[in-house]
Amino acid sequence: MDVAGAQTSSAEALLALWDPVSNAMTVLTPAARAQAGIKVAIGGKPTMTTLVDMNTLTVVSPALSTGPQQLTLSNVNGETVIEDAVVIAN
Repeated sequence: MDVAGAQTSSAEALLALWDPVSNAMTVLTPAARAQAGIKVAIGGKPTMTTLVDMNTLTVVSPALSTGPQQLTLSNVNGETVIEDAVVIAN
């Protein structure tokens, strides 16, 4: 799986770093200001997500079909960040 950088709607960088050994991704989300209870989906599939701090999440990816995948972060306060083709499954 490859991960590409993207821009959020507020023009603050969303950065995802993939670790193929643990099948986990660290997502740095300065625009989202992650909150306890945040939900993350890759390609519309829910993930197992751990909140490290308000700007950092650890995300374990579900099985994905090949190709570009949308990354969705949804805070409990209703704030949502959606980025297209941030994750490219191979």
